[in-house]
This record gives sequence, C-alpha cells and structure tokens, in this order.
Amino acid sequence: VVSEMKMLIQRDRDHAKGLLESKPVLAQALLTAQIMLGMAQVSSTDADSSMAPGATEDASNMENLQQQVLDGVLALTEEQIQSLSPEQQAQVVELRRAAAARQGGVP
Repeated sequence: VVSEMKMLIQRDRDHAKGLLESKPVLAQALLTAQIMLGMAQVSSTDADSSMAPGATEDASNMENLQQQVLDGVLALTEEQIQSLSPEQQAQVVELRRAAAARQGGVP
C-alpha cells in the first residue's frame, strides 16, 4: 500500500495530495504503516499536536484501515519482501511474528 502511494505520488502528485487531503484516515493509516515499517519516526509531541478536529469520530475507521494496512504487509509475497531493504525485511518478519503471537499462532 505504501509503495503504491509512492508510485501515485511520482505519477500524479496533485492527485495524490487531493486524495490524502480528502481521506485523512488514509493519510493516517499510511503514516502508521510507515512507522511500523521504520520508514518514519514520530515523537509523542508530534503525534499529540497532529490530532485534527473530528479525529475521534474517525477512530473506528482508522482502526479498520490500520488493520487493512497491516493485512497488506502480512500478505506480502517472499519476492516482495526480498525487494525491501534489509531493515524493512526484518520489520516485516517481526510484524508477522507479533501478529502470529497475538492470534495464538506459532511465531
């Protein structure tokens, strides 16, 4: 999902910007995915100051979208994982282990 957004930004920056502005939940989910993959870091003061008005009403949608992003990361093929940097590969493996542990599976 993150790589698809990156490609969209490269192809049509204005369209990508409009999409993210019209769907703040998508923008937040992409940021969350980037943080989970170690592609971005946010301090707690940044996170507190970035809460937009009405953000609490989007909390449920945000959780659903975050789960979809996580599902997308967990569904990556071995070929897709191999195309990532070593750090990102390690993070995908760690996410898979954590997800399996949460579901009671074998890590």
